[in-house]
Amino acid sequence: NEPIKQASSDKEYYVETRFRAVVYINGMYTQGAKGFRYLPDAAGALWSFASGQSDDAWQPMYFRGGEEVAAFVKNSSAAQTPVETVIRNRYNANLTQRWFKTVMQLVSNITMLAIILTGAALIRERENGTLEHLLVMPVTAFEIMFSKVWSMLAVVLAAAMISIIVVIMQIMHVPVNGSLWLFALGVALHLFAVTSLGIFLACIAQNMPQLGMLLILVLLPMQMLSGGSTPMESMPHWVQYVMQAAPTTHFVEFCQAILFRGAGLDVVWKPFAKLLLIGSVLFVFSLQRFRKSVAS
Repeated sequence: NEPIKQASSDKEYYVETRFRAVVYINGMYTQGAKGFRYLPDAAGALWSFASGQSDDAWQPMYFRGGEEVAAFVKNSSAAQTPVETVIRNRYNANLTQRWFKTVMQLVSNITMLAIILTGAALIRERENGTLEHLLVMPVTAFEIMFSKVWSMLAVVLAAAMISIIVVIMQIMHVPVNGSLWLFALGVALHLFAVTSLGIFLACIAQNMPQLGMLLILVLLPMQMLSGGSTPMESMPHWVQYVMQAAPTTHFVEFCQAILFRGAGLDVVWKPFAKLLLIGSVLFVFSLQRFRKSVAS
């Protein structure tokens, strides 16, 4: 265990991991008591503290974390003064389900709309014969695909920002702690990845019913295992490793960090970079598949 570091106040000590824990110590605490350390095993008890989810299944984790902290303080030789352990929720202090559900529903709908709209537009153009009209024009397959990616990106991004500002913040009065501009940048990176995935699925499917079947096989696992419904920490380790290749995992990660905890670019740059990498790979694969599709 690593010792915690003193903050600006003598009564506040912060531990920065994936979660932020605040320990308040009464005025009798002296600088000489150097044996007090943070208990990393209790970090799992702070999941609801970070996300605001209020499912009953997570309530026992609070008590377990409190017992671990209390046992550690009790057995510590440096704890000469009474220390009271109190666990509070940093975001959504009253555990209002509506606050968490509305934001996570928006995150889920962004992914679903981007894949469906992009794939359906390409299939409809192929069925109506307008794709062949584009091929006889002096444009390349890259230009055709890129135009579909950025057009759908702009439409879904605009709808997402209107939804979070008007519906979530104004109508439903759900507080948003982070920067909306940073959120919009992350949504754009995510849309770049999932619209490329939508084109890839549309190149595999021959018609709309086939695209619908592919969406069930691809979209449903991506949404359920992304961490938006249940935390990644509760999943098997091999599932966590596999889902690192899915753009929805990193999308949910930085959305919760920005909208719930008010994180800045210095915190979410890693999921941003991962999304850019995943989007670039998906775009290259989709472009190759699109070229073969239009050539045949």
